[in-house]
Amino acid sequence: MLVEINLLPQKERGNKLFVWGLVTIAALVLLVGSFIIWEYFSLVEKEQSATIAIQEVQVDQAVKKAQLQKSNDGKEVEELVSAIEWAQSYPMKTVPIIKEFTAALPDRGFLKRFAYSAENETVEIQIQFDEQRQSSYYLSRLKNDVSIVKDAQVLTVEAEKSEKENEDKTIQSEESIIPRYVATYSVQIDRKAVGNLVKKEKEKEDQ
Repeated sequence: MLVEINLLPQKERGNKLFVWGLVTIAALVLLVGSFIIWEYFSLVEKEQSATIAIQEVQVDQAVKKAQLQKSNDGKEVEELVSAIEWAQSYPMKTVPIIKEFTAALPDRGFLKRFAYSAENETVEIQIQFDEQRQSSYYLSRLKNDVSIVKDAQVLTVEAEKSEKENEDKTIQSEESIIPRYVATYSVQIDRKAVGNLVKKEKEKEDQ
């Protein structure tokens, strides 16, 4: 008895399954590869962003460090800027007053505080000096050289210590502690003189 078995259809189905298997594997490999490549470039981008951020912080810190090493006076400058901005809100033009006060300062003298009283037209200021005798010198200049001042007196003169950072930031010796002096003044303002000063400045700006 002869029995014939046709295996061709089964072989064809087996080939299709094999091909689909290869296609599926290739697709998975491509998908995984694409994900790995995307993840790699994403990490590179994040690392570059982090590096840039770190560099910006380092630059900012370096600038601040240089400012501190160069001088201890940055804080006083910031306080002066804040005082000028704050003074613009007062009814009387106080910006010219601050300019007059700072123009009369000796070398390395800094305005630390400015308080204006509209009721009695007086200003209380704190000035930092390197030497105690400069407080008397500044009082003399206020009375004789600043046209908007009616009268001025010294309220207090106090010594304070300013610590500078050493290069290694680990050892602080007595030489790094520099005594400075803060003088508080009460100054009576001539409103008419301030008005004339403001008028002159405006005329200069219009020219």
